[in-house]
Amino acid sequence: MSAQLQLDLKPNRRKPARPGRKGRRRVDRDVLDRLGAGLLYWAPVWLPAILLLQVLVGGLRPALAEGRRLEAAEAEIGAWEEELARDSALAEQHRRMLDDDVYRARVERTRRDVQVLLLEDALPADRSPQGSR
Repeated sequence: MSAQLQLDLKPNRRKPARPGRKGRRRVDRDVLDRLGAGLLYWAPVWLPAILLLQVLVGGLRPALAEGRRLEAAEAEIGAWEEELARDSALAEQHRRMLDDDVYRARVERTRRDVQVLLLEDALPADRSPQGSR
């Protein structure tokens, strides 16, 4: 009996458990177990869904916006290209004309004729080359 008395006299370091607490902890563990099992069961559905969402938000949406921006710039660049093609064709035409000896002779003759006409307009009627004949 003395051994039993000694055990009873020792201070209990642990607080005595409440009767309802142990049952509640078991319920919480069951809920967590079912939740974990549910998450694992549906993992083949939600993992690809998260991946698809990440691709749509992080990759596809900016790529589509960049595509729209480039399509708008394409029209502007197309107009520039047409203008440059016209200017290039005109410059090529002028180069071919200046390489032609007959064209250069006609231009020189036209310049001389214009100078004569301007000279006749600038001179008084009595000093013009035709009036002195």
